Amino acid sequence: MNEDLKIEKFQEEVFPQELLEVAKRRANRAENQSADSLKNTFTTDNDLVGLACSGGGIRSASFCLGVIQHLISHKLFSKIDYLSTVSGGGYIGSCVSALAKDNSDNLHLLTDKNGRNEPDALNHIRNYSEYLRAGGFMNGLRTPVLFVEGVLRSVLTFFPLVILAVFATELFLEMIGHFSAEIQFFFPLLLGILPLIGGFILRPLYKDKLSWCGRDRADGRLVIYTVIALTAILTIPLLHFLRNIVGYNATTLLIDINHFVKTQANGIAITGVVLLLAFVVGYIKLRAKLILILSSLLAPVLLVLIYLFFCIQAVNSPFSYHQGDKLSDKVGLNYAGNASGVLDYYEQNIAYQPYVFDAAVAAQLQTLLLPILTSKYIDTQGCAVTAYGNNTIHFDCPPTHWTHIFTTERQAEIDVVIADELSLGFLLRQMGWEKLASALHLPANKTMLRVNQLQLSRGHAEWWIYLMGLAVWLYNFICISINRFSLHPFYRDRLSRTFLISPKDKKLVHVDQLKMSELNGANSSAPYHIINTTLNLQGSSNPQLRSRRSIPFILTKHYCGSDFTGYCPTTALETADKHFNLGTAVAISAAAVSPNMGVGTINPLRFLLTLLNLRLNYWLPNPGKFNQKGKKYNFRFRPPGLPYLIREAFGFASERTAYINCSDGGHLENLGVYELLKRQCKTIICIDAEADPTLAFAGLITLQRYAAIDFGINIKLDVSAIRPADRISASNFAEGIIEYSNGEIGRLLYLKLAFTGREPEYLHYYRNANPLYPHEATSDQYFEETQFEVYRALGHFVAHSAADNLKNLLR
Repeated sequence: MNEDLKIEKFQEEVFPQELLEVAKRRANRAENQSADSLKNTFTTDNDLVGLACSGGGIRSASFCLGVIQHLISHKLFSKIDYLSTVSGGGYIGSCVSALAKDNSDNLHLLTDKNGRNEPDALNHIRNYSEYLRAGGFMNGLRTPVLFVEGVLRSVLTFFPLVILAVFATELFLEMIGHFSAEIQFFFPLLLGILPLIGGFILRPLYKDKLSWCGRDRADGRLVIYTVIALTAILTIPLLHFLRNIVGYNATTLLIDINHFVKTQANGIAITGVVLLLAFVVGYIKLRAKLILILSSLLAPVLLVLIYLFFCIQAVNSPFSYHQGDKLSDKVGLNYAGNASGVLDYYEQNIAYQPYVFDAAVAAQLQTLLLPILTSKYIDTQGCAVTAYGNNTIHFDCPPTHWTHIFTTERQAEIDVVIADELSLGFLLRQMGWEKLASALHLPANKTMLRVNQLQLSRGHAEWWIYLMGLAVWLYNFICISINRFSLHPFYRDRLSRTFLISPKDKKLVHVDQLKMSELNGANSSAPYHIINTTLNLQGSSNPQLRSRRSIPFILTKHYCGSDFTGYCPTTALETADKHFNLGTAVAISAAAVSPNMGVGTINPLRFLLTLLNLRLNYWLPNPGKFNQKGKKYNFRFRPPGLPYLIREAFGFASERTAYINCSDGGHLENLGVYELLKRQCKTIICIDAEADPTLAFAGLITLQRYAAIDFGINIKLDVSAIRPADRISASNFAEGIIEYSNGEIGRLLYLKLAFTGREPEYLHYYRNANPLYPHEATSDQYFEETQFEVYRALGHFVAHSAADNLKNLLR
């Protein structure tokens, strides 16, 4: 489906359903207006009225609640056709929708006192205003425990990929280990540079014959070949480092690290001082950028360390011995066989690669090889030597006698482990013991690669590691949805407990499972609720996205979707994802912390946030992937797993996949007005409660820019009276006009989180104690009673200040 058809579907299917709901709610409030009076076109003649509640967490929910209470008390809320919410504004918006889903009179539970007590619904919200906090020691541990569990599950999700990389490394090293040293060294370079050479030679032959599109693709291929070649060059030292590291086991690694620290202590100290100075200077000059850079390295470094650890454990690399080198070049001995050199060679190059011979070969080793290697020490130095019925030869000598064989740091007892038949055959032939190697039927080292020569094929790999990786992958594939182990479920449940309430038998009950499709019941005159989210498309190639890399994505009673993905019925989405409901929708709209955050995405931190499971976003079924047969919509895809976590970590999310990545609506447009402009509402009331300590009006300016670019709409609004002087604003609201692209005029009433000095005294008292008020950080989501009340009261005061404007606009 192309973009024009998707936009057309909005006007032909989505918008008409919304107008029917508007007509129904107007009829329920006794206006006697038929659905036919509403035109299925974007025009102010429909006299649509929209209320937008901005993002801003619990601060916005408190402030918007005060405004909504004023509208309900003055019988103005029933005039609202659309309720468009973003992030924190959706908290209170969902509460309104839940209360009024069957009967709009239930909204009085937010305004009317229960005898001498405050309104029941308001009392409930106030009791749980610290919605993320859980009382009691055990409940207090819930958040850190869930965080740790999420990190472990993120690592486990990536774990099979790490083990696959280890397996590929073992196979690759063993394969190229059977070629000459020169080929081994230049092997990556040859693989990487050949495409570049071929492309460079062939380009003049065909480039002149290509169209501009063909030339563009050809240039792109050349860039890819160049990157591959540069990567191959950089890979050479990395492969040499890798072939050295896989020759270790854990004990040997610790011994060598200890030896390196002792011998290079001065150099390590100097390097440490230089790095510390560089960090201090970098922090002074870069500060946040330096922390950002260092933080971005944590996630890949952690995975690389896990990879190296399992390489050390698993890889039986042929690089632990050098087939192309003579033994005399390594240990300085002649072919007659110096036992000290032999043991040193074994200890350094072979001892760490176990290979179990069969019983016959083991017997031959003990009978023929052992006396040759150990006769000198048995006769002259009193070393006891034992050969076991496997691949181990055990030496037990007095500590003072080991200086002739190993360094003084070595233990008095050591096990020499034969690597495999190929390495042993090579060693014996290098020492001139050709007959012994032939008697043991050991292969020569100059044979070409055969599959049965590889450690993997001969059963000497650490198969338990690979089986563990396979088992983890199967577990993830069958049992794990990345939506369920993120912090989203915890966040969603806390919001649901606080705001999703409805009266039943004269009591307030928790309606956690309330579906989006169940809103606006037959007798309700509640506004049609639009929950705004951001569809992250950092991996999309669509040029229409420009630098935004994201678009608005709406969740409503009848349809969910966007102009890029198309729209699907909400009932179909609820069927495809059993966890999707009103609570889930609100949590998605408020998913402020996510690896992908629309225009605010921090690319260097994306991988780290994913690995640390700092993900409140959600992968929704893609409306464009539903198969429609008649009026039925089918979606047959398993829950999102590792491929989607990779897309999230590396910014590959697009509109082409079965699931799409949605996060906080404020990651694109934080006021919630965008969708109201799209429907050409005649009257829009915007409650701006975002954090804006300098009153720079960033959200409003962003809205004006998007409106002009996307819809050709000009918003004229003078906010000079709201700009503060000495921290005091002359006004806390402004009214302006909306010039739509077809020449029609709408009205915009802008209610701002501002302090005028005329507020009740207890608001002044709180502000003196908390100078940041009323723009305390959105990250503060733990509002205690007083904090919740001062923002609610300020919202009520702002609405009271603009009471005449509200009456004129909503009459």
